[in-house]
Amino acid sequence: MQTKTLYHPVNLLAIVGVAAGGYVAIDEWFFQSSFRTNDGIVWTLPLISYIFLALMSTGVSILLAAGKIGRIEILEKNTKHLLCLAIGALLGAFAALSTEMGSPLNIYWLIFSPNLTSPIWWMGTLYFIELILLAVKFFELYTNKHVVNERVLAWLTAIVAISAALVLGSVFGTVIGRVSYVGLSASVFTLLAALASGIALVTMLSAQAVRQFIMPYFRLALAILLVFLIAGFIYQIRSTVDNEVITVSAISLILLVAAIFLASHTSVMSAVLALAGILYAEYKFVIGGQLFTLGPKAAWFGVEQNYLPNIYEYGVLILGIAFAWLAYSVLYRVLNK
Repeated sequence: MQTKTLYHPVNLLAIVGVAAGGYVAIDEWFFQSSFRTNDGIVWTLPLISYIFLALMSTGVSILLAAGKIGRIEILEKNTKHLLCLAIGALLGAFAALSTEMGSPLNIYWLIFSPNLTSPIWWMGTLYFIELILLAVKFFELYTNKHVVNERVLAWLTAIVAISAALVLGSVFGTVIGRVSYVGLSASVFTLLAALASGIALVTMLSAQAVRQFIMPYFRLALAILLVFLIAGFIYQIRSTVDNEVITVSAISLILLVAAIFLASHTSVMSAVLALAGILYAEYKFVIGGQLFTLGPKAAWFGVEQNYLPNIYEYGVLILGIAFAWLAYSVLYRVLNK
């Protein structure tokens, strides 16, 4: 969906969202931290907002690269649209991350202070490289000049995007002591969530021809993610491991099932339900894995904690989504002026 003017109501709503989220960011950067974090629960909705948008960008980037690699005509015709969606979502993710980390400079120090043994460093660096590759493609389309061979650039984008999604999962999968995170399944989840959310975003915001082409892949991606989540749910409810909590929510499963069944009738509403289900699945995964307090900290926080986001944390989610939309809207107009 491309609005005809920057003064379209959707864009004006996004501007309001950026203003509201910007207030939260400025407050976080310069005055005080208002997030509901503590030494037991360190990753909350602001980080989940980053994860949601970054993985969504990954999914769109993979589609963008697949169009060029596989010479898929319908995707190649919509290269500008897909590219701007991927860049917009990733910029929105970095906006959320900079707020969560307390300063945009902290992202700089994260990336340019190499620690080759840290999955967090690899995650940030890979997403930064993905942004550079997308920017190169944007420059080529804007100037109508080829800096890099198109198929080479597509392969590099696909490899980096897939690696970024897998490494993001490994940030959780390699955490010591958090039994609900540890293992390869965290990376499998983030990759599946990336594919499903990216395809859902394209389904929601693209022309009818693209929706018709992508619909089978949309259903397939949701079905694979749904099976994975159901398998995890069954495993967790039968697990006898101490301090393991159920990180798969019935709400997410219901939303994904509804999205699959509605796909044939209303693709936009189906995509909205899918994105809501994926966001909540990511939320439950990140929060659920931290609810049991480790070590002596249980004396202060209790053995098991509860968490609900506050208004400031919702502000970061709004900031990320609104910033992503405005970035997409502006970039698309630049390429089509």
